[in-house]
Amino acid sequence: LAVFVEDNYLEAIESAAGALQVLGPDQAHWRVIALWSLAESQERTTHIREAIATLREARQLGRLLGNQVFAATVELFLAIDLHLNGRRREAVAVCEEAIAHYTDEFGRPSPVSGLVSSRLGTLYYEANQLARARQHIEQGIALSEQLGLSDPLMFSYGFSAPTLHALGETGAALSNLRAAYQVAEQTALAGASWILALETNIHLQLGDLTSARRWAKAAGISPDDEPNYLHMEQHLTYARLLLAQGRLSNARRWLARLESLNRERGLTRWLLTVHIMQALAALRSGERPTALDRLSRAVELATPGDYYRAFLDEDDAVLALLRDVRQVAPAFVDQLLDFAGPVSYTHLRAHETRYVIS
Repeated sequence: LAVFVEDNYLEAIESAAGALQVLGPDQAHWRVIALWSLAESQERTTHIREAIATLREARQLGRLLGNQVFAATVELFLAIDLHLNGRRREAVAVCEEAIAHYTDEFGRPSPVSGLVSSRLGTLYYEANQLARARQHIEQGIALSEQLGLSDPLMFSYGFSAPTLHALGETGAALSNLRAAYQVAEQTALAGASWILALETNIHLQLGDLTSARRWAKAAGISPDDEPNYLHMEQHLTYARLLLAQGRLSNARRWLARLESLNRERGLTRWLLTVHIMQALAALRSGERPTALDRLSRAVELATPGDYYRAFLDEDDAVLALLRDVRQVAPAFVDQLLDFAGPVSYTHLRAHETRYVIS
């Protein structure tokens, strides 16, 4: 209750830790609930590694209890936290093992694995393996529809959008996001702001600043807000809007605050995106050495997990700078440039000139 009603996460950590000390091995059900509560609170207050360790313990105990829905949910959030920590390959292994565990002897996956399959699709998307991503998100949606529970449906629809948009199916991506948000509204689920943030990202990539500004106004976001783990996708989208509007001073101030939180919490995947946008902001401010420094940091963080989409989903000016930081990770940069195709250096110079003059 301390977590979900009052958002008192430090108290929740203390309460969960105390419960785990007194609950015996024969009270496995309550131990799993305490571990879940502890992990939820750790995600919001401490380094993400602590939540990962707690979720691993909850996963093992949940499997023993035989509650497949709960165990699969724990495995989903373990994969999410590993991903946020920049450990995409480990997250893929968790998802693949979970799907295998919930597949019967005839090769039929259980509906409880739908959400895990959808998450696996997003992990393949991050590595720009779009065909495999699509396969898993489609399976995830189908299984979640069979299961018939609101949470899996909301997440499965929402998770599908970036892959569909990358494949050129923008209409389907926006339709699935609307379906996800409708489910969230009907069930009064908290934390659905990420759905609108994903939708706004697509609008920004399409050059639709009007829709993006409308979203920001409705969300009441400003560069003076306190960054929050639960709204990081929203925060990053707002940073993209600031850059698109040419509000470079506000963008750099906001990104510095996001950098501090993500670095402190070990949220490597989000920190990677922050550095990419910091490179863009520096480039548009006429500070090329700073832009290259930030882009080098981004490449260092991205390489171990093959996070190619982090670059491909941002402004093309980032791609045009990549050759100048190739020495950081030659194989990664070469593969990224191959994914990107021809990069316009005229486009890069136009970005530098436009924003320095303005």
